[in-house]
Amino acid sequence: PSPKQPGSYRGAGTAASPGCLRKSLSAYHCGAICNAELGLDLAEQPIIDVGDVLAGQSRSETQALLSTTISELLLRGSVPFLVGGTRDQTYHSAMGLVAAAGVCVGVMNISAQVDCTILDNQEFCNPNGGQMSPSGGHLRPGVPSLQRGQNCFGRYVQFGAQGAQCNAEAAKSITERGGHIFWLHRDLRTASTESVAVAQFSRALRNLDACVVHDQQRKGVNTAAMRASYPQSHIMVSVDCGVLSGAANPLGG
Repeated sequence: PSPKQPGSYRGAGTAASPGCLRKSLSAYHCGAICNAELGLDLAEQPIIDVGDVLAGQSRSETQALLSTTISELLLRGSVPFLVGGTRDQTYHSAMGLVAAAGVCVGVMNISAQVDCTILDNQEFCNPNGGQMSPSGGHLRPGVPSLQRGQNCFGRYVQFGAQGAQCNAEAAKSITERGGHIFWLHRDLRTASTESVAVAQFSRALRNLDACVVHDQQRKGVNTAAMRASYPQSHIMVSVDCGVLSGAANPLGG
């Protein structure tokens, strides 16, 4: 779990939340290890609580510690599962993945609000000549040079975004730089059942993986050898708990 510093950048903070989460999980035993509906059995998968991400003296220091922790866990062959924090933890978790993998990685952000912060990072995106967008159109004048010509080549997916909660410029920036947006109402609620969203999610994840492989091969990376060494370190999924159904997220209230 990732605590926030008490009395820091948002009110009193939530430094006690990791302990509360552990207490709730212990008391209510939320979720079955063997899920008969989905055919999943986690009994053979060791799950280890490695403790809280240390809180630094400043926000930036805490974020750097988060990236370092994620990177170290990946390099040890683990699959990190981070609970808590604010929306900006998506970026710093992804930077931990980038540091560990050392190659092109993919990120899926499941949230009602779009976030294009990671696309500003040179380590994640690729230079694209500085003049043209992935769609072939010219980028808007006045865009800072660091952001001009950035192209993630499909390796960033925003899933379940809601137009009423999104900044139009941020959404445009994602698509201009090679990312994909799956809109909740336009793309996922085209039928009365949840199967459409599930199918779209599976398709989006497969496409994201394909984009990662393509970009790795484009850069001359031996994808097969890389995945044999680090099979878990090429895609990150971030989920804003606000998009989850209360029935599937009993602790979310």
